[in-house]
Amino acid sequence: MDGRVLDLALGPFDLEAGGRLERVRVRAGVWGELGEEAVLVTHPLTADARAGAVDGARGWWEPLVGPGRLLDPTRLAVVCMNVLGSCYGTTGPGDAGEDGRPFGLGFPVVTVRDMVRLEALALERLGVRRLRLVIGGSLGGMQAAEWARLYGDRVAKAVAIGATDRMLPQALAWNAVQRNAIVSDPAFDPGRPGPTPGLARAREIAMITYRGDRSMERQFGRRLIPGAQPLDLDGPSFAVEGYLRHQGKRLTDRFCALSYLVLLRAMDSHDVTAPVSPAPSAPPAPIVYVGITSDILFPAERVRESATAARQRGQAATYLPFASEYGHDAFLVEAAALGRCLAPALLDVLETPAAVAGLGS
Repeated sequence: MDGRVLDLALGPFDLEAGGRLERVRVRAGVWGELGEEAVLVTHPLTADARAGAVDGARGWWEPLVGPGRLLDPTRLAVVCMNVLGSCYGTTGPGDAGEDGRPFGLGFPVVTVRDMVRLEALALERLGVRRLRLVIGGSLGGMQAAEWARLYGDRVAKAVAIGATDRMLPQALAWNAVQRNAIVSDPAFDPGRPGPTPGLARAREIAMITYRGDRSMERQFGRRLIPGAQPLDLDGPSFAVEGYLRHQGKRLTDRFCALSYLVLLRAMDSHDVTAPVSPAPSAPPAPIVYVGITSDILFPAERVRESATAARQRGQAATYLPFASEYGHDAFLVEAAALGRCLAPALLDVLETPAAVAGLGS
């Protein structure tokens, strides 16, 4: 089942850190027929609103979004929105400000809570009053946790995959190095949207944190690039170096360095325990924290600690391990297996027992 893409103009939007955007646009992907209830998929750092198939093109989470799959739009509509600050249709630093020029690094500070509050406004515009499920990984997992905190009366259950209740110091450090790679690039222009060589270097750094040791060993080992020498200083020698170069180039073909900086800083701000003003009117929704066993960016034990801390705060929270050798990116690389892992924990809200047998089809 192909989805459709909608662009929503939502007008002025006030930000948590005190800034204001006068005209905000949100791009949303929708699968199935919209009603008062839906499932919301929240996307990771450089993804977009196309979680499922659109116009015959595969979605980034297609193994989970589609008829007979975990998120079955023939039973309940599925929505995914590009986050505030990105470059895939929702307002970001590459868009023009009031002076007609791109915001650039003058784009106001955005937080994960801002992303969630804007998603809530967009869902109201679409007529969706309640979410049976909010689910996402990494930055998407942070959004899911904030949804559970901010809108406990509108969310039946949230699932945060490969994410903790606050940004970890080690992850903050990785983000800082990535930002430095971008802003120290002589080609970087803080007022011009688009890719830069520094963005490619930042992506190479990120990919090291996204993959598990065993998956790297199995895919690359110490294999040399054909014709390369181990001590060659002029270019990549090992296959794993070539992989990083390839991933860096792929991102620069499709993403904006300015958006990357804005979104990294938004991730840094994530702390679901930080005070909310005004305070939410309802208790937090139940949440499932999913830890990926080989994740070095958000280690599974730290994810488990987040579930424990949430319970201590009075939230209904459970922990679910997802066994994979693929590291942080396992929620994307092994999405079908993730669906099979999640299905039993979500039958109470999805009510799709038939989908369990068909996961990954």
